Amino acid sequence: MASLQPPYRRRRHGEPSPTELRRHRKLAEITRIPNEIDQCIALLDTRRYKDFRGELYMVFRVTRVFDHTLQMEVDALGIKSGYSIDTARPQLQYRDKCVGVGFIWCYKYTCDQVKLLECLVHLTLCSQGAAIPSYPCPGCGVCHREFYLDSVAGGLDGLCGIIEFWLEVLGQQVEGIVIEPID
Repeated sequence: MASLQPPYRRRRHGEPSPTELRRHRKLAEITRIPNEIDQCIALLDTRRYKDFRGELYMVFRVTRVFDHTLQMEVDALGIKSGYSIDTARPQLQYRDKCVGVGFIWCYKYTCDQVKLLECLVHLTLCSQGAAIPSYPCPGCGVCHREFYLDSVAGGLDGLCGIIEFWLEVLGQQVEGIVIEPID
């Protein structure tokens, strides 16, 4: 007996769904907007389908320099804001791979739309002119992405202000938690 329903094409494994294709097209349109602040506004109007609850963390990449009086001076190479489900994982990865370069872990913020929050923070930092071209890390040789000039970003206070602003816009609870260093 023949089926009366029209034949539906099955998706192959790894092939994006029509919803995912629409989302990719919309995000591609947003990235073509020349002004970063306008991109932020467009992102807020766009539904993010694959977002999740996670932690947005802040970390400084530093080199430690000792002077003749054996006092430590810290030379900041950049500041990063990234997301993870658990901040212990990136802490361990950086500690094990990057020898000779230190990372000072500062705060983390929990958010229901962590990917959107990270994107908004990065666009804001780019609009301020804080973007650093990626270059090989002196410790591991990997080009770490998404580091920004801490002096242009306003240092720790400036980055916290940007993150807390976008958390309030997204209607999320604003609470910075100090990240405990992993030994």
